[in-house]
Amino acid sequence: MFADMRMIRFPMLCLAASTLLPVGATTIDITYNFVPIEAQAAIQRAADIWEGILVSSIPIKATVTWVPMGGSALGITFPNGRKDFPSAPIAQTWYATALANSIAEAELNPGENDFDVFLDSGTDWYFGLDGETPNGQYDLVSVALHEMGHGLGFVGLG
Repeated sequence: MFADMRMIRFPMLCLAASTLLPVGATTIDITYNFVPIEAQAAIQRAADIWEGILVSSIPIKATVTWVPMGGSALGITFPNGRKDFPSAPIAQTWYATALANSIAEAELNPGENDFDVFLDSGTDWYFGLDGETPNGQYDLVSVALHEMGHGLGFVGLG
């Protein structure tokens, strides 16, 4: 999808500038696939953190899927993108869909997610919300926060 990409705009700078909404006026709607209930609270905490930072009148749609990755990664995220949409600041430039929706003040992708997160079901996760991760475990809030950042457009493509 990003084969002819010249640049991607980063959401933190542009989302706040694109609307007059107060900080934290964003919702992230998550669909869970095979995610244990105890993990959902940690993932929702990560979404709550992003919601408190981003500004968009258009809800952000994400799917989180719990799947064995064979130890190759803790998680992976696939952001969707848009270019040449109404109100796009720069032509022929890819924007993360959540950002494009915010700039256009419209849902440009009805029926599609803005991003999809896959988390390794075989990882020894810490599901707590206090950041006190025991040795030998991985903090799910931190990893989910990181992966959602990719979905919002914080990516490196070379």
